[in-house]
Amino acid sequence: MWQRAYMAGSADALSRSVVMGTVLALVFIVLPSLVMGTLGIGFLPDLADTDKFVPSMYVRYFSWGLPLLVLGTFAAGMSTVDTQLLSASSVVVRDIAQPMAGGRLSTRAERRLGQFVVLGFTVLLTILAFLPQAQGSIILLASKGAGGALLLLTPLCGPLLWARASRAGAIASLVVGIVVTVLLEAQLVEVVLPLKFGPPIAALACQVPVFVIGSLWARRPAEAASAAGRPGPTK
Repeated sequence: MWQRAYMAGSADALSRSVVMGTVLALVFIVLPSLVMGTLGIGFLPDLADTDKFVPSMYVRYFSWGLPLLVLGTFAAGMSTVDTQLLSASSVVVRDIAQPMAGGRLSTRAERRLGQFVVLGFTVLLTILAFLPQAQGSIILLASKGAGGALLLLTPLCGPLLWARASRAGAIASLVVGIVVTVLLEAQLVEVVLPLKFGPPIAALACQVPVFVIGSLWARRPAEAASAAGRPGPTK
């Protein structure tokens, strides 16, 4: 559902994807997590690491099902990662490489470039997975991923909610959000955020004004040319 939201072709498709994704996440992620957490308090009261709840339950009460747990976990991870890799490859090839080449890339060239992009992302993710910072709680890793997805909120939803939005404003907001997130996550810049907000919220707070200012600034030449009766540059 996240991929459908990212690749939505219209505001209606985006709205349906967001609603369906929220409902499915509530039914299949939030509610089962609450049920398992409640069961864990009763069945494994002395468990120190909550990330080990499911395998600990299997070891103690359902040991012969451990192979099924491993296979299910691997299948779930593969179905998520392969979709994200293909989507990232499509974005790089169709939205970056093809416009830079003036639309002259052939189908064969697109396919070959997409293969290299997938291979590059796979190597990068493998390296990141072995970093000491990645050897932590699953919940912490998931929150980092959700924080990264939050960077797409402004450039995705901004043009749907504001008629004067421009491509330049969306790109500028995304770049600023990435820079702010990296600086704060890597602790290159020390900032005390109110209410214990994390880097994603700080990045979002920077993205919104950059998106507005960038869109208005990009609109100025077009509006001036329109007032003078001349065709202006595209946004």
